[in-house]
Amino acid sequence: MSRPKRKKRLDVVSKADHGADVSALLQRAPRAGNTNQQRSLRIVMVSPDDPYRRSARFAEELVQRGHQVDFFYAALAADDRRHELPGGCVAHPYRVLQLSDHQQLSRAIAGCDIVHLQKGPQAWLALALALAHGKPIHQDWDDDAGALSLQATRDELQNARLSDVLSLLRTARAALAAGAAIASEWATPKLVDSVGGATMSLRHKAAHRGAARAAIFPARAGVDSHLFSPAQRADALRRELGLDGPTVVYAGSIDVEFFMCALKKLHALQPTARCLVIGTGFDRERLVDELTRAGMRSQVVLANASLPHAERPRYLASSDLAALPFRDNAINRGKSSQTLLECMASGLPVLTHDVGDSAWMLGDGGELGVLDDPNDFGERMARMLFDVAASKKQGAAGRARAETVFSWSGTVDYLEQAYHFAIARHASAGRKVAAVSG
Repeated sequence: MSRPKRKKRLDVVSKADHGADVSALLQRAPRAGNTNQQRSLRIVMVSPDDPYRRSARFAEELVQRGHQVDFFYAALAADDRRHELPGGCVAHPYRVLQLSDHQQLSRAIAGCDIVHLQKGPQAWLALALALAHGKPIHQDWDDDAGALSLQATRDELQNARLSDVLSLLRTARAALAAGAAIASEWATPKLVDSVGGATMSLRHKAAHRGAARAAIFPARAGVDSHLFSPAQRADALRRELGLDGPTVVYAGSIDVEFFMCALKKLHALQPTARCLVIGTGFDRERLVDELTRAGMRSQVVLANASLPHAERPRYLASSDLAALPFRDNAINRGKSSQTLLECMASGLPVLTHDVGDSAWMLGDGGELGVLDDPNDFGERMARMLFDVAASKKQGAAGRARAETVFSWSGTVDYLEQAYHFAIARHASAGRKVAAVSG
């Protein structure tokens, strides 16, 4: 079976990212002086996520390097907890309707060196406060929020009923959120001092939206390879789940129609194969119905929909192959897949598609299927499960790549350079910068 040809890409924004070479990046981008590069920074970080995601890993790594981080995360109105992160950073809940939270954030921004933003209402408010205080701003662009919001609006429109007031209100809310996300995508890159893009697609988009090319830095995902490791494989878990044959793990969102076609082809070629499904991005009830009708329910294990993240390393490492099919759309082109890296770090060969940065991320850690061809995907799953020696070699290569290229430390190397660039650019533009740390 021939390997699909990888698409040629020209990354005019940051070729350095694909070489994982920080020095090449620094030759491209103007920098602050060496003295400024070494000083400790006081950073205000505003994240749309709970305090145990991407931004939190950045914060932990920055604290370990001697920086001070005030971490604010989106929270429900009733959440007044302060979370102590493993790196010693305190995470503060930030509620849009809570005046005291705005006041606390404003005080933190007034005394900081730089403000780090992601997306969502909290980020827009923080952007306004940072501009009001005259602070340098770094934008972390980790996915295509505009495309995600448009997809959510389309989903609501498909399900909307004119006779259902709540359904219409949900659709209107989704449309407003999409409009706000797209407006933010157009405006924010012009207002900030540096941008970190998780993928080439997002870096191109930032440039198209008005960000200075020299101000655009790589901000790819990282993985905790000490947590996601082949050593997490647990035979007891396999017995508990009934995984008594070679096992493919599907982790993430699932296109039920594509999944069923690929699975039928897999089991026609490898009748003893089992499939473990982890994640919530699919219609669970529909999948169970389809599996039951096809007489394949016993061959597929659906993990608990609320599987704690701490359990994912055992589930992944206890499988033999990871299957991560992607549609070629704006959402996936803008995705720096955390799940892909977790599978690679777990020592699994990965079967995926050449969409966005996925082929570059994977390297020699697996194979690329033919886009939108579930039969090809099923055939490749069967062959990879059968060819144990080749799969072990791919799994080892993926593990090595995850450890060396996709550490959080490596990403924060870029992030520190983006911060210092933003501060220097802000100062050179004649904007007032409060130097509060030495």
